[in-house]
Amino acid sequence: MLLKFNPYRLFFISILFSGFLGYIFNSGIIAYGPLIIMAGLVIVYEIVANEKIAKKHMFSFVLFLPYVAWASFVYISNPFEGRYLSTHLLTILILPLLVLSFLRMLYGGGQRYNYKFIYKSLLIFVFLQLVVCLGQISTYAFGVGLPVNELYAEGGMVTGTFFNSNDLAATTLAVLFFVLGLEKYFFKEDKYLFWIVAFALLIITGSRSAIILGVGLLVFSKVNDPKKILTYGSLFFILALLSVFFIVSIENEAVSRMLVRVESLVNVLQYGVYADDSMTIRINSYFHFLEKLPKLGLGSGEINNYFKYSDGANFRGADLLFQNPHSLIVEIGYWLGWPGLVLFFGPMVLLLSNSRRKLSLIATFLIVSMIPSSILGSMLFFLILILSFFDFKSLNKIVPPAVTSI
Repeated sequence: MLLKFNPYRLFFISILFSGFLGYIFNSGIIAYGPLIIMAGLVIVYEIVANEKIAKKHMFSFVLFLPYVAWASFVYISNPFEGRYLSTHLLTILILPLLVLSFLRMLYGGGQRYNYKFIYKSLLIFVFLQLVVCLGQISTYAFGVGLPVNELYAEGGMVTGTFFNSNDLAATTLAVLFFVLGLEKYFFKEDKYLFWIVAFALLIITGSRSAIILGVGLLVFSKVNDPKKILTYGSLFFILALLSVFFIVSIENEAVSRMLVRVESLVNVLQYGVYADDSMTIRINSYFHFLEKLPKLGLGSGEINNYFKYSDGANFRGADLLFQNPHSLIVEIGYWLGWPGLVLFFGPMVLLLSNSRRKLSLIATFLIVSMIPSSILGSMLFFLILILSFFDFKSLNKIVPPAVTSI
């Protein structure tokens, strides 16, 4: 389906760039008001247009509604920081609309243009994030530039428009995964630019897991083409050299933090994950979660408070991990218990039928969702997560667009 006025694309754009609006205006109303309006337009259009949808796709959409009902009930019963209208609640409510929007855009008429539209939007997104990051580095280096997150300013963290650097790294990595699955069909003219910008963001954020997985995805996607491995390897090597030159030539908190992260990454590659304290703490936390699976029950019912499951947790850093578990699976389990896990991941399993990279999607999802401290309130992360399930399967099935406007 392709319209001159397409509510599904506008809904996508309103979420994708909401962070920039929040960063520029420092206002939740300005940041999230447009997406609330666009979500309303999607609902109204669905009611008015009454267009047909395949039973399988309708089932994918409807199956998320029980999760929305359960999660909304639990959240309203005990809202995060006492705020009923929050990004946490909005993230829960828009989840089925994300699924519906991508089903309409990527299975209706004009699929080719819709894929290109999404890709171009993502390219603009990562490029603007890089601009913000460079502006924040300038602030650390010269005292003049773009605003930094004051909470992490002392440590020199570069966050882009996100709350912290891990959120940016996870989102960038999810975007990379989606684009990599489609580039051989559509994105030939500027894919090198995309990869350079994306890896620059990963290096700036300093997320070791994201860098390792990003390189792994790149290598395995080119494993059948030695020339491409050489090309992409050369690009990454050049980018790494430029990064090292940048790190050595400029002394400030942000660059020092990058250097420490790079050194930590080298240690992990040489001696394993237990050479890094942060990774060791997280692994111990995940094993503890597995031990608590039989006792999850209905969950704690309170976001960022999972200490009811802390009994027997004798690993270092436990206090932090029972507030921010660094895993979507763990956090949903602790917050909503077994009902939350079943009601959320049941529909996700059904969505796998849309992907031709099922195993790599599962592996990427598990790792990416472990990078941020908490993503329950990140609409942008869920946007890219759901999008990653919609792989391009057949060039012959793509219907040419009749209209190319928004």
